[in-house]
Amino acid sequence: MVCRPRHVHAHLCTADGTLCHTVLTPRKSG
Repeated sequence: MVCRPRHVHAHLCTADGTLCHTVLTPRKSG
């Protein structure tokens, strides 16, 4: 459920911490 939607996970991670965002940023760009 959470593994499927990546855009949703990024939103939740960003609110929790920027650590997740850093890992999602390069993944979306690449």
